[in-house]
Amino acid sequence: MFNQFLNHIRKVDQFGVVFQPKIKYSTNEYKTAVGGIMSIVLYGLSFSYLIYSFVQFGQGSILPKITSIQAKSDQQSVSFENEIMSFKIRPGQDNQINPFDPTALVLVPFVIPFLNNEIPPSQYFNFEQISFQGNTISIRNLNLQYGDPSQDEMEQIIAFVGCKQADIQPPFACANESVRNSFFAQSSNAMLATTQVNQFNTDKRTLEEVGKEQVLAIVDNSTYFQTTNLNIQESTVDTGLLLESTEKYVYATDYYLTSQQIDQQYFRNTFNYDAYLVFQLRIGKLKYYQSIQYPKISEILADAGSIASTILLLSYFVILCNQSLLEKQSLNDIIQIYYPSYKDMQIRRTFYGQIKEVTYQGKRQDVDQFKQYQKELQDKAEKKLTILNQVYEISRLQFLVQNILKSKEQLRQSHKIGIKLKQFELPKLINEENLNGNQIVFTSFYQIPHSQLNLNCSTQKLVIIDSNSDSLQNLKKQQQQNTIEESDENQLNDEDFDILIQPNELEE
Repeated sequence: MFNQFLNHIRKVDQFGVVFQPKIKYSTNEYKTAVGGIMSIVLYGLSFSYLIYSFVQFGQGSILPKITSIQAKSDQQSVSFENEIMSFKIRPGQDNQINPFDPTALVLVPFVIPFLNNEIPPSQYFNFEQISFQGNTISIRNLNLQYGDPSQDEMEQIIAFVGCKQADIQPPFACANESVRNSFFAQSSNAMLATTQVNQFNTDKRTLEEVGKEQVLAIVDNSTYFQTTNLNIQESTVDTGLLLESTEKYVYATDYYLTSQQIDQQYFRNTFNYDAYLVFQLRIGKLKYYQSIQYPKISEILADAGSIASTILLLSYFVILCNQSLLEKQSLNDIIQIYYPSYKDMQIRRTFYGQIKEVTYQGKRQDVDQFKQYQKELQDKAEKKLTILNQVYEISRLQFLVQNILKSKEQLRQSHKIGIKLKQFELPKLINEENLNGNQIVFTSFYQIPHSQLNLNCSTQKLVIIDSNSDSLQNLKKQQQQNTIEESDENQLNDEDFDILIQPNELEE
């Protein structure tokens, strides 16, 4: 039962090995110089491409996989802590007056939250959202959101209105009427409005700001109104080397505009100010989803492996070439076993392997007749390589031996015939004091010549016999049996183990 269990266990062994007899005494594989050259070339190309792929991967030259979709979003919210818009007067030859001079303000920027389509009363001139930098005004820290039932729908309005001293605090001061009139009397009053959007830089793996500019005219008796719908994008970036390591970015990636020129009275009723430029910022209803996945080490190995596999397809042709050469070499070796003089044939071949000249012992042979004769020998050698033919030849030898011996019993006894192994027994010492008087020590000295009496001899034996028994007869029988066995064994020795092994000079 236990043995059967072990047999079942052996069947599931996935690490079994197959014994492969050697083709010759030196090797069990057939290899050629052509195969060695192709191995160096093919594996060299594969390894070079692997190194090239790792260098490209380390330098970030391998582009990531990017997928983008857009979908309608029921609710969105985004916060712009950095600058979202900036404004400055476009320089000109006769534009000498800066309307954003803190000591003489002609135009004042307001940031007005638009909550649920209403403008709540608040402080519109907020230094946390508005900053003056020379002739440039920056707007930041804006929140936009819609669709969330738990929060108010929020848009932002950026308005440039006429300055009123009551609404500003020192050190800011409004320009007097003369400066104001001089500003609007300039030939070309234009403003550069820059909207900051973001793009993900796949090389640096960071968000970068991209400013889009537009030129807007400032007119004294009308208002330029523009609605900016920001497109929000959510980018998921996977930069993991082996496993996923994702970061999420939400930013404005683009916008689309609607604009119109309207009468100032419209916003005068809304703001109680003369508005010259009004920008409404809101979130578009579409949301863009982007997935950026950088190549992982497994993809690099897979790509290099696929290229290497393609290159190594050429190795199949090298294997076919080696198989053909091995078959021809094996057939020639068999022919040389039966025809030792075959190796003395000097055969010259063309580049394509065709026989063009045959010489034997300095005499040229007829090439056509030799080809025909060689083909016959190779056909016979090919048959001898088959397992069926080998079994057939062994069976013929068996029947011939049976006819010679005239007895099947002798063949059955052949299973017991073999070469006796050498013995390397240690010499045994006899302590005569430990022998009892009731025991007699007999040796087979009378059967061994005096010259062979040596303690180191492996054929010496000590037999202890009880004096009160009839073991002398048994001892004699055993000695006779040993003599018969020794005489049979002496017929076979270690020389018989290798007497028919092919000599090295024949193999070469």
